[in-house]
Amino acid sequence: MEKKSQLKFLLILIFFISCARAPLENRGLALERTFTPSLSDDLEINPLIEGIKAHVNWLESGKSNLFDFTFGKEHYSNNEYLKGLKFLLREYNKNPSKESFYRLVKRYFDFYQVYGHERKGEILLTSYYGPIIKGSRKKTAKYSQPLYALPKDLVQINLNQYLNDEFNIEMEKPVTIYGRLIKRDQDGIPHKIVPYYSRLELDVTWALDGKGLELCFVDPIDAFFLHIQGSGNIHFPDGKTISVGYAGQNGYKYHPIGKELLEFIDLKDMSLQKIEEHLKGLSREKAQEILNKNPSYVFFKLLPGKPITTLGTEVVAGRTLATDLRFFPKGSLGFLIFERPRFNGEEINWEKTARFVLDQDSGGAIKGGGRADLYWGRGPEAKSHAGVMRNKAKLFYLAPKREFLGEM
Repeated sequence: MEKKSQLKFLLILIFFISCARAPLENRGLALERTFTPSLSDDLEINPLIEGIKAHVNWLESGKSNLFDFTFGKEHYSNNEYLKGLKFLLREYNKNPSKESFYRLVKRYFDFYQVYGHERKGEILLTSYYGPIIKGSRKKTAKYSQPLYALPKDLVQINLNQYLNDEFNIEMEKPVTIYGRLIKRDQDGIPHKIVPYYSRLELDVTWALDGKGLELCFVDPIDAFFLHIQGSGNIHFPDGKTISVGYAGQNGYKYHPIGKELLEFIDLKDMSLQKIEEHLKGLSREKAQEILNKNPSYVFFKLLPGKPITTLGTEVVAGRTLATDLRFFPKGSLGFLIFERPRFNGEEINWEKTARFVLDQDSGGAIKGGGRADLYWGRGPEAKSHAGVMRNKAKLFYLAPKREFLGEM
């Protein structure tokens, strides 16, 4: 009887393993041509049009050569995708309306579904936002955590440059690493690269203290969530405000601290707001212990305006999408079907909706063929929405139809 139970368990385990989605490793498998879904859009269309114009400018700048327009088996040159976007804008301007936009993309663009999280076309969608927090130009008891500028000893190494027969390095997939430069202290030996400081070393033993890298000071928990979001505004007691954005990262893998709090917060209730509430109820020392579980650390720079995406374009509230740049074509137009929260006091209702999106960003926690992060906007309202977003969604990418490229 015991052997039969073991055999039954083994067969069930094999079944679930065989049904699981294998991790995506090939860019050519990230997208697959599919049918055109029913189109709608729950936002004003003008910001979308301005965002597409920004993509056109980016493509014309030559910076897009760093990225790749691969849609499944189809590969587009930068110029081909640029022609598609310019044609879309030109034809839209003849009759500017949502209905006109829908007709144009249906006729002139193919739709591609993503590799997916648990099944084809389906992703796990989260959301991020731009926090507005209080801070100080000088360190105080309340605002004790510095936001650091990019350190001069932080180096980035692209190991792909070493993947040939001249070097003794073997890797299964592309790797970029970050480290700390230690200059030689005597002749005859080379400089060294070692792992950069972790969150514990930076925020507990103050490894960068005295380097003059402090942009300002904020509450430690507010700083942690600002790291996750990547950009935000800091409001000072004198009424002035600065904007900061992502400048670099220490190279450590992102670890979600929600995993450390399952004893205190049910998985179904886990959200940014619940995590923040729990942390702020702890002593500063205990909260820091939990924060240190995520060794990944972000460095900032001052911004003159809105946050800047991976492309170098400004974010578009509700439309900027962050995905894994190893697999998905940055600078392309997408279409997202998802559920958005509607708040009724403490109760959250979920409403199915859809909109066109712009793939123009990336994030440390957004990895693989079934993940995406939607930028909601700035401030408390954006926080309330972004903080609870963790649902399944459908994501499509748009590419100009080959048969129409000649007339575009």
